[in-house]
This record gives sequence, C-alpha cells and structure tokens, in this order.
Amino acid sequence: MKRLPNLLLLLSGVVLSAGCMLYLVTDRSKLLQWYDSKGSCYYRMKSPAFEVLSADVKRQGNIICIATLLMLPVFFLLLRRCPAASWHKTIQSFLQIVRRNLLLFTGVTLALLLPQLYWLCAEAFATDEVFSALNFSGQPLLYTLTQYPLPNNHIGFNLFAHLIPGSLTQRIYGARVLAMLFYLVHAWLLLGVLLLHLKDRSLAFWSTLIGMMVFMVAGFGHQARGYSLLFLLGFAATYSLYRIYATGKQEDKGIWYGILAVSNVAGMFVAPSFLYITGFEVLYILAGAVLYRRFPRALLYSLCLSAIGSALVYVPVMCVSGVQALTGNKYVKPDEALRSHLWENMPGHLGVYAFEHSISLPTFTLCILFSVSALLCGIWLLYTKALKGSLLLLPACHLLSVILLSWLLGHLPYGRILGLQMQLLTLSCFICIGIAIGKIERNRFSGFLSALCSVAVLWGMFLFYGRWADTRLYDQDTNRHKQVITERARQFPPNSQVWLSEESFMWMAYGNSRINTAYLPCHFSGQSYLVFSDNEDLQPKPEFIAQYRPLDTAGDYRIWVRKIVR
Repeated sequence: MKRLPNLLLLLSGVVLSAGCMLYLVTDRSKLLQWYDSKGSCYYRMKSPAFEVLSADVKRQGNIICIATLLMLPVFFLLLRRCPAASWHKTIQSFLQIVRRNLLLFTGVTLALLLPQLYWLCAEAFATDEVFSALNFSGQPLLYTLTQYPLPNNHIGFNLFAHLIPGSLTQRIYGARVLAMLFYLVHAWLLLGVLLLHLKDRSLAFWSTLIGMMVFMVAGFGHQARGYSLLFLLGFAATYSLYRIYATGKQEDKGIWYGILAVSNVAGMFVAPSFLYITGFEVLYILAGAVLYRRFPRALLYSLCLSAIGSALVYVPVMCVSGVQALTGNKYVKPDEALRSHLWENMPGHLGVYAFEHSISLPTFTLCILFSVSALLCGIWLLYTKALKGSLLLLPACHLLSVILLSWLLGHLPYGRILGLQMQLLTLSCFICIGIAIGKIERNRFSGFLSALCSVAVLWGMFLFYGRWADTRLYDQDTNRHKQVITERARQFPPNSQVWLSEESFMWMAYGNSRINTAYLPCHFSGQSYLVFSDNEDLQPKPEFIAQYRPLDTAGDYRIWVRKIVR
C-alpha cells in the first residue's frame, strides 16, 4: 500500500508519454478524424481562442509533447529526492483527534449538513451547473479531459462528476452531493486543525461553523461546480505550508511537503484560478524566510514538483484545445486599463461580492467595527508573541496575492473564487477576538457569551443566505429563470420537436419533460420550433432559417416556428 501512490504516478507517466509519442507521429487530419469519431457533436464556441486540433494547435501540441517527454524524467527524479511522507501516521493522528472529540465533529456535521441539504433541494439549477454537466462531465471522458472552450470546465471536479450516471437532472443532483461531500471534508479538516492548535474546544467549534458559513464557501458547498473542492485543496495547501514554517517541532515534515505538492497540482487541475493560492505561497515563503530565517531544501523540491505537475495535467487540454483556450479566453484576457485604475475598480468589483453579499447592508457598520476590533486584538496578540503572528500572516498574504496578481494579470478575479481568502480573514478575526477575551476574562460566563454571540452570527448568516442566494450567488435569479422556461415549455403542443441553440442549454434541464429537445447545431434536423438566446446569432444555415418565422419571446430567449409546422 505504501508504494501504491508511486505506482499510480508511474502508470500515469507511462500513459502520458505514450499519448505524446502517438500525438507526435500522427497527422492532424487523422487525429481530428479519430477525435470526432468519439462523438463529434459537442459545444463549439465561435472564438479564435478555442478551435479543436487546428493547424496552430497541432504545431503547439508537438512542442508541448516534446517538452512533456523531457519534463517527465525530471519530475520523477525530483519525486525521489523529496522526503518520505508518513501518510499512515498522519491519518491515524487525525482519527485520534476525531475519536477524542466525536461529539464536536458530530455537531459540526449536523449543523452544516442540514441547511446544505435544504438548499440543495430548494435552489433551482444555475446556468453554470447545467452547462458544466451537459457540455463537460456529461460528455465522453476524452472530451471532459481535453475540451476547454470556457473556464466553466473545472476539469478535476468534472472528472469525478463524469462517473455519476443517469439523466441530466440526476447528474446535476449527484454532482451537488459530491460538492457537499468536499464541503464537509473541508469542515472536518478545519475543525481538526483548530482543535490541534487551540486550547479552547468551544472556540474551535464555533470558529469552524462561522468559517464554513462564509457566503461563498457555504453557497458553493452544494453547487454542482468545483469551488468546494477548490476551497478544500486551497485550505490543505495553506495549512501544510503553515506547518512547514510556523511549527517549531522537530517532526517528520515529509507529509506536509507531500500534501503541499498534491494540493497544488490537484488545485490547478480543478481550476487555473488556484494561481491565487500559488501567489499566496510565494509571499508566505518570502515572509517565512525573513521571520523564521530558513528555506528548507525539501520545500524547493515540493514547489518544483508542483510546477511541473500542474503543467503536465494540462497537456491533454493544450494539445487538443490549444494554449489560447487557457490564456486567450475572453474571461481571462488582460485589461490594460485595469492596471492604472486597479485601486478604483477592486473595491467595487470584489467588495460587493465579498462583503455586501456575505452580510446584509444594514450590518455593514458592524462588519467594520468587527474588523477594527479584531485588528486591535491581533496587534495585541502579535505584541505578546501569541501564535507568533502566523494567524494574521495567512490572510494577509492571501489578500496581498489577490491584489498583486490582479495587477500583474490585468484582470480582476470573480468574487466567487475568493471563498478561502474570506474564510481565513473571518477566522483570523474571530479567533483573535476569542483568544483575547479568553486571556483578559477567564470567568465561567465567557464561554456562554461566546456561544450566544456565535449562534446570533450564524443565524444571521443563515437567514441572509437563505434570502439572497437565489439572486446573489451567481448574480442571477435562478428561480425566476426556471419559472420562465417551465411556463413557456408548457405552452408547446405535447411532444413538439424543439431545437435548442448553444446558449439555450437551460431548456435541456427544465423544458424537456413535455417536449422533445435537440441541443447544438449538429443536431439540427428541421425541428418544428427553434429557441435562441438573446446574446447569440441565428445558427442554422440561412436556407433553413428561411423556413422559420419569429413566434414570441420567453425571458432572454427568442422562439421561432416553422412556417408550415410538421
């Protein structure tokens, strides 16, 4: 069992090497013919940044494959130089913490699971959920691993979701349950870490609940997307780096180097936005080199493994969809004007989602007072050398990473990917205040008051999320979107033949219980009705469009009907 991870890595390296050699010796036309034979009907966004196996992509792919064949030996050489990781010992230590605090773990699980189950069943599907399940995880495995028309393809998560059988609706609900499982694992790890480092068990318990109820973390804890897995891996990378630097114990740290490398590679495989976590790691290592006056050589090996591994997992995407699919997408292309107006744009862009969406506007003043009081407590703790200041260094480096990378990349990140940053900021403030109160006042009523305040905060978070999640999680009214589609679908004659354009995919989730739907241009065969989104052109060939006329609209959709309905 100890050699199983290395054997799996070796097998993956052999498969990747064989694939690269076949790619190099195969003509582009034959590759494209073989690729389309697996199912040629897939989402094809009309963009110069995404063109499957074009001539330019094939030339880039040849270079990437040669580089891959050169990098793989370096990867395995670095793997041998890394210190051995005692995975079994670490798992046993964590299980001991669980057994000693079983009641706390049970309480956290129930307190977080019940509202998540309610929201899972009550919330309508978001467009990103349907699009991902329909065009990525629901496609053949080869397409899931190689197509990247939009950043919606959280490949690492969709790889798991691909294994979920059933209809589109069943796959979305299955992916929601999968995301909720990652959310709970995140909560268990957070509670275990806090119990290990805090003497106050009640403070660890309430801190875990508040940290996991941060709007973005709780909101995407039950969404069929990769964000809950992204937050989990980001937390694992953050804590492993903390253990490498901030704990002065002479312990076997090989496990933390291993967790850091695995989290980095897996996190990048889920979404390239993990780059903001990588930026944090660079800043924290620089700060650690100054504060702790050391830079372990094994850490360098771990970081090199992370960099090479992150590049290797995207080799299939770059060889099929092209490098431009990752770097030239309209959602990630740099905005030169942003760099000169970064401080003007960032508060409005990120502040609204991070703060106004996380707490209601009438309590925004309380948030400022809370932050100021936490900062004063943190300064006092830093002055008294409590926790060596590491508790404040973590969120500070995370937020600084977001600012610096936003300027370097010329692009502001979506607020939804900053759940981990907001979670660490909230935890640091709450824990600093809790420790300061504990040091100042040690009477028997302090625990009761802390619990009472925590319950009030959690209840406020729960009420706010339940009220605004439908409109603010994705900045769209998902329930209204569902209502528009279902009401209009009922107006079609039973068993009507309806063709759906590329951007009308939501009708596949809500409109196909009464009508027969066909999605994508490659499935157009002269259906009786056509559905288009307002933000796209008419896609079938002009000679076919001439046979249709506009009928009516439904929300953001235009409906056309054949001039002679068959």
